[in-house]
Amino acid sequence: MALSRQTVYDLEEVYDVVAELDEEQVDKMFTKLQPILRDVVGKNKYGKDEIDDRLVELFVAAAKQAGVEEKWAKGYLFYVYFDDEEE
Repeated sequence: MALSRQTVYDLEEVYDVVAELDEEQVDKMFTKLQPILRDVVGKNKYGKDEIDDRLVELFVAAAKQAGVEEKWAKGYLFYVYFDDEEE
């Protein structure tokens, strides 16, 4: 399965909204999401830079289960896979 163009647009759109929020709140939420993403990636055997629509669905579901809103999960995925400059 691949990452659809629409999913990328959706992630970017949500990230743009989240990025405008209080920086401290963004850092707090993204820090909370780090272990959730690590867990989802590990359990589903994704490589470091692999992302597809299924991973997005799995991660959003896991984040919701942990009490995190969908916007934070999607914003975090865009940040990690497309905007993080710490590589």
